Amino acid sequence: MSQPDRQKDPAFAATVPQAADAKARVRTAFDTERKALLLQTHADGGKDPVAVTAVAANARLSMSSGAAYLLARLDPATPPPTLPIGMSAPQPR
Repeated sequence: MSQPDRQKDPAFAATVPQAADAKARVRTAFDTERKALLLQTHADGGKDPVAVTAVAANARLSMSSGAAYLLARLDPATPPPTLPIGMSAPQPR
């Protein structure tokens, strides 16, 4: 799922406080998801192969649902992500 280009579309113009609030909400959502993911990926299934498989499946499900959770927390005022130096954003196909 891609986001609209906020720099080119005036409908997505956000004030500095709106962008700061949106960024804070996304950071809070990210911290929540990160903690949940750590709990799910570090669970111990013991020696039971069924439990180990269940823990692995639950970790994958947590990653998938976490991505949906984070996407749902984005709003038009959320600033675009910044990339580390030397990296470029993927180009649309």
